[in-house]
Amino acid sequence: MKSKHMFYTRTLADLYLRQGYLSEAEKAFGVLLEKEPGHPGYLSSLTLIAQRRHEEKKQALVDLVRTWASLLHKASPCSDLEA
Repeated sequence: MKSKHMFYTRTLADLYLRQGYLSEAEKAFGVLLEKEPGHPGYLSSLTLIAQRRHEEKKQALVDLVRTWASLLHKASPCSDLEA
């Protein structure tokens, strides 16, 4: 039985990463890294994926706090007194 990961290539993994498909890119680079442990390019790409995920989570938190602050301001009894 052939592995379902046999079609992962560096090109496909890079394409996933460039297009923002982080889960797919991470999976592809993980499979490639299993085949070539310690490969600096694969390790670098996996690090980049982790950084992008961190930034996405950080931005989502900032957006959530801004939304919360806006809703709080609108619900404030003094909000209609401000011009």
